[in-house]
Amino acid sequence: MPRGPPLSDIEKGQILALHHQLMSLRDISKELGRSVGAIQRFLKNPSRTSRAYALVTGQKLTVREEKAMIRKASTGNFSAQDQKKDLGLPVEVRRIQQILSATLHLKYKK
Repeated sequence: MPRGPPLSDIEKGQILALHHQLMSLRDISKELGRSVGAIQRFLKNPSRTSRAYALVTGQKLTVREEKAMIRKASTGNFSAQDQKKDLGLPVEVRRIQQILSATLHLKYKK
């Protein structure tokens, strides 16, 4: 199912206000015409901004590209240089290595 438009600043403020009034997630979603999941994701981490489609200032990789890179690394023996070439990533090899080493579920083995 496609995503709806991102939450506006006004909607975010309304969600926080209604949540502080102890209104349920379902009631908040009916009030604002948004899905319960969207409300729940926002309340879980209000400072998070959506990066799935648009780049954040200073970021060269989208979340989608990072996830693809991690998936490819977890499937087999691919060097950072191979990943850069195969996925067409706009970052240097060293940055790919840094991202992969920061991923908790990946462990380097010889």
